Amino acid sequence: MARHRVNILPWRSTAPRVFRTIPAGLAAIVTLSVSMSACSRALVAPSDPSADLAKAQQYLASGSYHLSEAYLDPYLEQDLDTETASKVHFTLGLAVFYSVRDDLERQSQGIGRAMGFLSERQVDDLLEAAAHFSAAVRHNPLGNEAPEALYLLGVIHDIGYLQRFEEAMIFYRRCLDEYPDTEGARRAEERFRILEEIYGGIKGTSHGR
Repeated sequence: MARHRVNILPWRSTAPRVFRTIPAGLAAIVTLSVSMSACSRALVAPSDPSADLAKAQQYLASGSYHLSEAYLDPYLEQDLDTETASKVHFTLGLAVFYSVRDDLERQSQGIGRAMGFLSERQVDDLLEAAAHFSAAVRHNPLGNEAPEALYLLGVIHDIGYLQRFEEAMIFYRRCLDEYPDTEGARRAEERFRILEEIYGGIKGTSHGR
């Protein structure tokens, strides 16, 4: 099985994201003390990607997105088989995206999100999540994560996030064309049709179903 070094984010800080986005003050001290054992995982050489993926997915399911990242960040510098590399990137993409999504939901009960008000950090994080999803598809285009990754690439560029509608429609169209009869394609088609009505479509992107 082919192996790939999975770091596709050369501009990205190598420090765990929990250290880069944690709030200042006492809350930071409390959070840091709780998170230290998991975050220290990112400071040592990883040894068991399957086990760390399972732990990262557990943290993801519980809403502890930064801790999920802490378990997988070390693998960005490791040589992994294509299937594992895809899963690492997909899970990291989910952790970063969900963190931004929840952050936006808390902003003025969604008002900021609806009006497209994104901070520079939120834009950077959305682009980071998009890079992870793109890498997940590239490493293992036949994997189970690929349709969902393409759908989420559309979502990131859609209304409420980056609002780059042409790019959103292109990703939705790819999901429809490359992964028909999947749940990702079903949701992509819903969003594609809505954008087609709102945005008027894009020359050459009409799916024609």
